[in-house]
Amino acid sequence: MIVKKIIFILFLSLLLSCGETLLGPDPENKPSENFRILWENFDRHYSRFELKGVDWDALYSIYQPLAADGVSGEELFEITSALLSHLKDMHAILETPYGVYRYWPKEYENFFDLKLIESNYLIETKKRSVFTYGELENNLGYIHIRSFGVDAVFFEIIDSIVREFENFNGVIIDVRNNGGGNSSNSQTVASRFTDSKRIFSYNKYRNGPNHNDFSELFPSYIAPEGTKRFTKPIAVLTDRFTASAAEDFAMMMKVIPYVTTVGDTTLGAIGGSPKTRELPNGWVYRLSTARNYSSDFISYEGVGIPPDIFVQSAESDSLSGKDPVLEKAIELLQ
Repeated sequence: MIVKKIIFILFLSLLLSCGETLLGPDPENKPSENFRILWENFDRHYSRFELKGVDWDALYSIYQPLAADGVSGEELFEITSALLSHLKDMHAILETPYGVYRYWPKEYENFFDLKLIESNYLIETKKRSVFTYGELENNLGYIHIRSFGVDAVFFEIIDSIVREFENFNGVIIDVRNNGGGNSSNSQTVASRFTDSKRIFSYNKYRNGPNHNDFSELFPSYIAPEGTKRFTKPIAVLTDRFTASAAEDFAMMMKVIPYVTTVGDTTLGAIGGSPKTRELPNGWVYRLSTARNYSSDFISYEGVGIPPDIFVQSAESDSLSGKDPVLEKAIELLQ
């Protein structure tokens, strides 16, 4: 027994030693090492360098000397945020005790006003989960979706909402000011408004050490689901604050022949299959690992999805109690 115990202890020591050799020591928690790991993970896994026109190696030469081990946590946050800002990617996010870095274009103004719609256009307003909906004049239904970023269970009520729309001549689905969330929630809603299975986008995934190493293209589908579906004329309203999973929703709806998109171009923060990682200092960051294309192989990342019918709202419209985007959709569906 003693001999067996000695052999077991020796074997365990050898196993632990081999594990350290195979895996390597844990990275040190110091500014230069945290910067290196962040830069290297983007270098190895990020999917949009060529799309963004970014020379990642050149940026390393600029910012790496600044991330010396003597800098404070707040200074390191400023350095890494400046590095990531060159990507202009709304899915490149850094969360730290000193703040959160996330790129957001500042040139757009937001004149969407849901309360104006409730008071001036809806005959009766109903609110359930992320949905505000009701009846418009001319026997049309209206639904605004605030976000796709809540738990999937809250989207199960879409079946009962669609059932209430059953006798309407058309429906307006409003995703203005919707900053996104989970694309599977987008599909849950869109599946209640399609009559058949269709490809709505393609994705390819970063899979090698070079910035142009990608997988083949994989299609994504929208297909009928749920207990009730609405397949009469539909208008989808978008604006410059329609982002991420809400843009996925717009792409899903655009492939349906009886759907027309109305409003402004979306934000351009599309897809990306972002992955979350953690640095030795506990900071959490996200990076896009895929390239996304529409069903006709167009990349809208950074530029946004244009509507079928372009209509913009202005501050003067809100002040006068008007929503020209909604009014155009009503005119279209009458």
